[in-house]
Amino acid sequence: MSRFTRLRPTADDGVALFAGVAALAGSFAAVGVTPSFVASPLERWLARQMPGIVVSAAIQSLGSLGQQLNLVTAAVVVVVVLGGVARLGLVVGDVLSNRVVPPVLAGTVVFAVVTLLTDSFTSSGGAALATALTLGAVTLSSVVPAREGTSDDRRRVLREVGRLGRRGRRLPP
Repeated sequence: MSRFTRLRPTADDGVALFAGVAALAGSFAAVGVTPSFVASPLERWLARQMPGIVVSAAIQSLGSLGQQLNLVTAAVVVVVVLGGVARLGLVVGDVLSNRVVPPVLAGTVVFAVVTLLTDSFTSSGGAALATALTLGAVTLSSVVPAREGTSDDRRRVLREVGRLGRRGRRLPP
């Protein structure tokens, strides 16, 4: 066994990352690209932390694309952080063997984190709702039993209908 086996991503990691994307999209759907958007505070912070020479070079060589790249970078960081929150919710749900915990816990923590970042309940609500719905849908899909295969009687009827149709016969009324 490789010592990096433990680092392989699991399905829960993918779900958590998708929940992070959903949180970002939920915030965007609620407030758009405004100062209340969850990635905006991080974008502003990143712009302030960049050395002046880097900002000047980016403006000269990239123009407005530099600002858009800064927003994309902030959005990626937000997706990873909020995806980590969702993953934590999934782990706690697994430990407690409770399927209600992941959407509730992750939604609550995402609401708190986004509220701390943006001071906007609208943005927080959109992000939290999207996270909770994503994890809830995954949880629900694992609860609903898979539909059983087609019964032998149904197969026999369908086979006979197919035979009659190939022979050009009409089905009895």
